Amino acid sequence: GTREHRFHFRLLGNGLFHAWLCQPQLDTPVIRLHPDPAMSLRRMGTGFALGLAALGWAWSREEHREAPVAAEVELLCDGDYYPRVRDLLQKARKDIHAVLYYIGDPRQERPKALLEALVDAKARGLEVTVLLDGPAEGGEDRNELPFAYLQSHGVPVAYDSPEVTTHTKALIVDGEIIVLGSANWTQGALKHNHEAGVLVHSPVLAKRLLEAFERIKKNGENRERKRK
Repeated sequence: GTREHRFHFRLLGNGLFHAWLCQPQLDTPVIRLHPDPAMSLRRMGTGFALGLAALGWAWSREEHREAPVAAEVELLCDGDYYPRVRDLLQKARKDIHAVLYYIGDPRQERPKALLEALVDAKARGLEVTVLLDGPAEGGEDRNELPFAYLQSHGVPVAYDSPEVTTHTKALIVDGEIIVLGSANWTQGALKHNHEAGVLVHSPVLAKRLLEAFERIKKNGENRERKRK
């Protein structure tokens, strides 16, 4: 099996051995036989249950791990990101989904240009959704201005759950192109900072990422309803 499975087989075996034969001493390296057979049986049962649970967890992770996917990847470093993303937004044909940690002041040149590209895409009839990291309970709303800008221009925009930070900076365009990277949509990140990202062509990965976005959005909506 995998290294993870082999580790948990060892954990299972060690649990059985120590439960059946011995009483570990926390303050000394000596291990001695346990004099009480009933205690040994109880320890064996506990060790077996814990080891089996750990092994089942490993198998479960293995079964649910997504298979690797071949994809075409383009590296976006520093000044590559802004013009490439703006071009993608302007040329999108079907839909745009954005999940972003922080968008800067909509009055500044580069954040404004990307926000306008989203608004224009919506006006062209594309499906456009934006999910932003929202404020924690009683915390500062760093995305208040861009949220209001998008909402006032008819672009569906939502916050994530206040209990979790969404540090993602990602786009899915036309169900086949993903952009992931370090850059927030701020004037500094888009014009001055050293940033790195990738553009990935893969409908399979785009579908998986969109499913993850939907879960984040749903969690935010559920908790919003609970607060009302």
